[in-house]
Amino acid sequence: MLILIPCLLIGCSGKCVADGVEKTEEAKLQEQTMTDEQQIIAEFEKFQQAMIDKDTAYLRTCLGKNVRHMSGKVETTDDWLAEVESGVMNYYSYKIKNARVSISGDTETLDCDTELNAKVYGVKGVWTLPSHSTYKKTTGGWKMTPAEF
Repeated sequence: MLILIPCLLIGCSGKCVADGVEKTEEAKLQEQTMTDEQQIIAEFEKFQQAMIDKDTAYLRTCLGKNVRHMSGKVETTDDWLAEVESGVMNYYSYKIKNARVSISGDTETLDCDTELNAKVYGVKGVWTLPSHSTYKKTTGGWKMTPAEF
């Protein structure tokens, strides 16, 4: 299943013009409005892209003290981020499949299968990993809650 996330029009003050045509206030609002489910999936995609981009500063904001590998190995977040930075862990692309979002008040969970194209510890492959993440509603939108292992 391919999930398309609409682009957000951010930072538009005054008149917004696309292809020479000014957008109505209603059109601008529709572009800025995403469902909770779309926001959660966009946050998860942001995390996946940060792994590809080696954006360890952002990754650190999403993670707890430890991370768990697909093998079940638990390691400190600091050690894993060092491996990401050094190229021991290389992530190339991802696909989200079978996304299921559950809402309970100001907490949401995302369960999905993530097809990850990566080279880890010298082994290149494409792995389909079950993914589970939790999000908390904040004034800035939905934010990933660090898992603890």
